[in-house]
Amino acid sequence: MTPDTAEIPLRAEWWQERDRTHIGVQREDTGEYVFSAWDQEARDLVEDGFVKWGDDQALFRYVDSIGALDPNPGSKDRDRGRTRERASDAWAKARARGRTEARRALKRIRRTRRRR
Repeated sequence: MTPDTAEIPLRAEWWQERDRTHIGVQREDTGEYVFSAWDQEARDLVEDGFVKWGDDQALFRYVDSIGALDPNPGSKDRDRGRTRERASDAWAKARARGRTEARRALKRIRRTRRRR
């Protein structure tokens, strides 16, 4: 986690019942969800190897990597004079178009992060 987000008290939530699955990260102080994935999206996170079921630290790293823990989302990009789509939104849109498109979007997101 980045130094700005290291102080945020977080709680990981892993929940599965019959055909329902939920993976979430919740702020302990406010109870607000900073990340939440349900059903197919949650299963895809595990199947595609982004998180391992029950591994809280891996989930926190993933959520931090997509920018969900950024206290000022988009501030770095505003400094450059442009706004960008959050990585989680880009992935969700690509995921809706299909698995292949989602993988391409994730590769683009990772390349962008390496350049920073």
